[in-house]
Amino acid sequence: MKAYFSVLGIGLGHMARSLAIAEGLREEGVECVFSSYGKAAHLAEKNGFKTYDSKPLMWYQEGNGRVNVDKTLLKSPLMFQRMTNHFRKESRRIKKENPEVVIIDSRYSSIPASKYKCGSRIYITNQPRILLPRENGGSNMLYSQMERMSSWLNYKLLSGQDEVLLPDFPLPDSISERHMRFSNAPQDFIDKTSFVGPIAPHRPGSVEKEEIEAVCDKYGVEPGRYIYIAFSGPQDTKEELHDAIFHLFPDYEIPAIVGTGKPGEFNIRTKGNLKLVDGWIDSREALMKGAELVISRAGLCTVSEILAFGKKAVIIPQSNQPEQVSNARGAQKLGIAKMLKPEDTSEKNLREAIEVVRKSPEVEKATKRLKKKAREWNGESKSIEIIMDHLEQAEAN
Repeated sequence: MKAYFSVLGIGLGHMARSLAIAEGLREEGVECVFSSYGKAAHLAEKNGFKTYDSKPLMWYQEGNGRVNVDKTLLKSPLMFQRMTNHFRKESRRIKKENPEVVIIDSRYSSIPASKYKCGSRIYITNQPRILLPRENGGSNMLYSQMERMSSWLNYKLLSGQDEVLLPDFPLPDSISERHMRFSNAPQDFIDKTSFVGPIAPHRPGSVEKEEIEAVCDKYGVEPGRYIYIAFSGPQDTKEELHDAIFHLFPDYEIPAIVGTGKPGEFNIRTKGNLKLVDGWIDSREALMKGAELVISRAGLCTVSEILAFGKKAVIIPQSNQPEQVSNARGAQKLGIAKMLKPEDTSEKNLREAIEVVRKSPEVEKATKRLKKKAREWNGESKSIEIIMDHLEQAEAN
C-alpha cells in the first residue's frame, strides 16, 4: 500500500504534522512518498522518506514578516506560472507513483493533479474559512466581501475531495476558531469534513522523565521552574521581542531559555537568569515539557503541542498573518494563553502577560482540561485511522 503526501512548503508546520501521520502509516507497513518544496522538502527527506522537490511558491513577505497583499498580487503572473508547473509535475509524479491514497496538506496546486488518480483524495486544512490579511486603511466591508467570496470558492474546491480533515477541536474549543466557523458553507462540503483533533508532532508520552532531567542539567535549570522561548520566522520579526527579553529576563525570578538564531556551534551564554543559546537547540520537546511556561509564535502545530503538553503560554502571532492571529486569539479564548500583538511587545507588557498567565488559577484549570481533551482527541491517530480505512478499501478492490 502506498500513500502520496503533497504538502505546502511555506514554513515547517504543515510538513511537521504530515510527517507525524506518515510515521504512523509507516509503522503500519504503508509506503509514504512526499512532494513539497524548500525547507519542508528537506525535512521530509531528512526523515527518510522519498521526496520530490519543486521551486518555492509563496506570498510576498516583508522583512518584518508582514504579508504584503499588493506585492503578492503583482507577483501573481509568476505565481500562476509556478502553480501551473507544480500542477504538471504533480500530475506526472502521482501517475508514476500510482498511490492508493493522495493526501494533500493545504497545497492547492495538487488538487487538480490528484484528480488524475482514481484512488482516494484526502485534504488536510486548518483554514476552511478564508481570512485575508488586512492592510491599514482598507475597507472592512470590502475585506468581508472578499473573505466570503474566497471562502465560498474554497468550500466548492474542497468539496471535490473524498475527505477533508480538520486538525482541531470542534467549536467551541477550536484553536483556529474563526477559521472553523463555516456553518454557512455548502452542505456537500460540510458532509466531507471531519474534526480529527489537534495534530501535535510530539506529545507528552514521547518524552521521558530522564530526557527532561538531562536537558535541564545541560541548560542549568530546574524542571518546572523556567520559561522556554520558542520563536521562528524572519529575523526582523524578532527585534521587538529580543529587546523585551534582554531587558526583562536577566533579573527575572526564574530563568528563561531562548535561541539566538545564530548558526554555528552549540553554545550557551548566560546573562543573569537569561540563557542565550547559539546554534541548534536540540531536545526542543523535552525543553517544552519541562518548562513552567512557553513563549512562542502561533503556528497551529506549536499551539497544538503547547496544548498537548498542558503548558501555559504567552503567544505572539506573526504580524498580519490571519492564521496566526486566529490561533493566538483562539488559545487566549480557551484560557491557556495570553496573546500579545507584536507591536505591543514591550518589557512592561511582556512581564504583565507572564505574571497573569503564571498566577492565574483559571489558566491552570484550562491547561489541565485541554491536556486531557488532547489525549482523547489525538489528531495523528484519528487521521491515520481514516487514511488506513481508505487504503484497505483500495486494497480490497
